[in-house]
Amino acid sequence: MGGRGGNSGVGANRNAARAIQNIKTIDKLADYMLDKYDFSFYDDSLAKLDFEFVKAAAVEIAAIKDEFPQASQALRGIYVQSRSDGELALYNVYSRSIALSPSFIYGTAAATYSSQVRAGNAPEGGKMINIISHEMGHGLESALAQRNGTSLERHKEATRIVSNAAKVVKSSQGKDMKINDMVSQISSYATKNRSETLAEAVADYRANGARAKPLSRAIWAELKRELS
Repeated sequence: MGGRGGNSGVGANRNAARAIQNIKTIDKLADYMLDKYDFSFYDDSLAKLDFEFVKAAAVEIAAIKDEFPQASQALRGIYVQSRSDGELALYNVYSRSIALSPSFIYGTAAATYSSQVRAGNAPEGGKMINIISHEMGHGLESALAQRNGTSLERHKEATRIVSNAAKVVKSSQGKDMKINDMVSQISSYATKNRSETLAEAVADYRANGARAKPLSRAIWAELKRELS
């Protein structure tokens, strides 16, 4: 699932963020995330990434896992994997993990994501860390599908969440609003399918908080209602 990307616009658990920022080595960070969040650093390639980014990613992962305890088992780990499709990252539904492209090792991921933001292909105000937010959003969708026995391939849970959120936005901002117009406000990538709408909404909310697009805020609220 698509690449999405430093501090988030929404605060993390302050104790967890402070503890992570004080960690000095990736081995200690891996131990902390496994012990506190049942979240694994799956390969040695992560040691090749900028350590400050890895710590920022750990803060973001911890924050989302704290927000959505019912989704914890759908958010299990992170690793680096070679890719040929140009995507910056994906959510691996089988391992329930985030796979980062080698662009994070080569130091090109930030520039690529920034260009996506400028082009409107990623949420306004997004930073490289919101790539992690986006993939965690796919994990939240996976958690709903696992719980309800529905198909991820058909985007049933994402479609339901986005539809319910759109009704909330319409009730407060006008019934004439079209759902596809709301989706396109988040980013052009969000229009790909409802799974990407949900993931981009999570990235938008994590980047911008109360300043996120109306549909993103409503999607976040729907996810909180179901997975908190």
